[in-house]
Amino acid sequence: LAALIPDADRPAAKIWTSIPYGRTIGRVADPFIKHRNISHSLLGAVLAGLVTYWLLDKFPDYWGIDQFYVFGAVMVAYLSHLLLDAVTSEGIPILFPFLGRMGLPPKPFDGVRIVTGKWFENYVIFPVVNVMLIAIVVVNWGEIRSVLFK
Repeated sequence: LAALIPDADRPAAKIWTSIPYGRTIGRVADPFIKHRNISHSLLGAVLAGLVTYWLLDKFPDYWGIDQFYVFGAVMVAYLSHLLLDAVTSEGIPILFPFLGRMGLPPKPFDGVRIVTGKWFENYVIFPVVNVMLIAIVVVNWGEIRSVLFK
């Protein structure tokens, strides 16, 4: 879910369809937020980190949640979303509000960036990422099992 947070600036974002009353919240927020703006910047990552830290601090200790790991996982997910959006043809405003959009690779090599929603993303990137995620789970299953099923 944390990797979906940067796209919360779209009313049709998956995060809004994943939570109760999310579609309504997305529609209300839509006129005020432009897609790939503050949520796709370092400032947005810092704000998301502060909100995450504040929320985690509200959880009672008896829930047994290791705040350090949850915070780390949220930030890795958020920043990985920014990194992956940086390799798209649009790029991201990483230093919002000071500079325009930037991407990887930088100009003049920006012609090799990925166009979202096209064949390369759907038939190459997604399958490779899914295989990598499955491999990570398989390799680390012992540790994952010990954390999930204490």
